[in-house]
Order: sequence, then C-alpha cells, then structure tokens
Amino acid sequence: MMVVINFLKEKKGLIIASLAALIILLLPQPAPVEFGGNTIILTIEGQRIIALLVGLIIIFITEAIPIGAVIGLIYAWIAFFGILTPKDTAGIFSQDAVWFLIGSLMIAQVLVKYGIHKRVLLFIIKIMGSKARYISLGIISFCAISAAFIAEHTIAAMMLPVALVLISRNGGFKNAPNLSKLFLFSIAFGCIIGGLGTPSGGGRNVLMLGFLEEFYDVRVGYGAWMIMALPIVIVLIPCVWILLISQFKPERNDLANTVKEMEK
Repeated sequence: MMVVINFLKEKKGLIIASLAALIILLLPQPAPVEFGGNTIILTIEGQRIIALLVGLIIIFITEAIPIGAVIGLIYAWIAFFGILTPKDTAGIFSQDAVWFLIGSLMIAQVLVKYGIHKRVLLFIIKIMGSKARYISLGIISFCAISAAFIAEHTIAAMMLPVALVLISRNGGFKNAPNLSKLFLFSIAFGCIIGGLGTPSGGGRNVLMLGFLEEFYDVRVGYGAWMIMALPIVIVLIPCVWILLISQFKPERNDLANTVKEMEK
C-alpha cells in the first residue's frame, strides 16, 4: 500500500497531466464558429494537439518527467494519434533550428570541460576589477557580445558555473541573495539581449529567417541583420546593468579576496 502511495506522490504531476489530456480528448467537438466572416472549425487533430499542449504545460510546471523525455512524448503523441505521419513528425525534429541548438549545447559542454569558462571569468575580473557591480557589467557585456555570435544557450551554460563559483565563495544564496540574483540575472539578461545581434544568436532567429524566406520570399543576409540589430544590443547593455544594480544591491561589493583565491 505504501509503495502505491509513494508512487502516486512521485508521479502526481504526470497523473494530473494525463487526466487533463484525457478529459480534453473525450470532450465533444464544438460547433463551427463564425468570426470575421470566416468559419472556424476545431478538427479532431486540433483537439488532440490542444490536449497535448495542456498536458505538456502541467508536466513543465510540476517537472513530472525529465525535459529530455518530453521530446519523445511529443513525437509518440503526434505519431500515435495520426496527427502527422511518422516521416513528417521526424521532419519537425530535423529542422535547422533544432540541430543548431543541439550543436550549441555540445559546444557549451566542451568549453566547460576544458575550463574555458574559468579563464573567461578571470579575464572579466582583470578588465573590470573586483567590485561586484562592475563584474556584473563585465558578465552582461561578455554574454551579450558572445551570444550574438554563439547561441545564447551555449553562453548561458558556460557562464552559469562561473556565477555559482562567485556566489558560493561569498556566502551562498542564503547569506547573499542580492549578490546571487545580480550575477544570475546578469547572465540571463546578457544572453537574451545578445541573442538579437546576429542570425546565429539563437534558434528563433534561424526560424524567422526561414519563415521570411518561405512565406514572403524575403532574404535577410547576415550583415544586414547585424546592421539592424547590433546597435540595439549595445544600447541595451548599460540599460540592463543600471536596472539590475538598482534592484539588487549586493551585500558584498568588494570581492577582492575571492578574486585572489580564484587567481591562485
């Protein structure tokens, strides 16, 4: 009995997601709706996709299964219910943007494995000094510039261990919450704004280029994208930095001792 109870507690998120998806699948199809002179009809395939979407939202919120397993779940759902053929379903996961992200994460693993992220941190500290607020500016600038040319997921994965080292050696999350938030948000916002800079900054950029070319026959070159987007990135760097240091004033601003330890 206890085994069953423990199983239900551990898998409650997955059970709730399954029940929610099942309820949507069993609901009768709604009648066609007139909207703007057009007739909107929810097909059975559309109803199944909505059921999948609701189930995935619950799974993500409850962390019912590992993220990697979600991809298999989506593939199995689409193929099992005949929403797409197995060949077309596989084609979705073979698009350029998907392989682009896979390659980016592989690069991040290599950079972390060989300690490149630690050298980056020492380089930032050498230029910006040992003050927490200026280290934050260095992190934002490095992440923004790097994420413009290397996918932001790669830069975030590479810089997270850097921030965790600084946080752990200065009291940790409990003793220095503002310092922790400052460094972590510096990485997040730096990567986000940098991802706009070039087409290689993120999967969404690649998707947009493909969308423009396929549906509107509009081709945007790498250089043209940079001319339009990089100025926005440069302007956003100081804006984000000022916002973060005003919201999260670090408990310890001078990290000279930590810097000495890391250099040693």
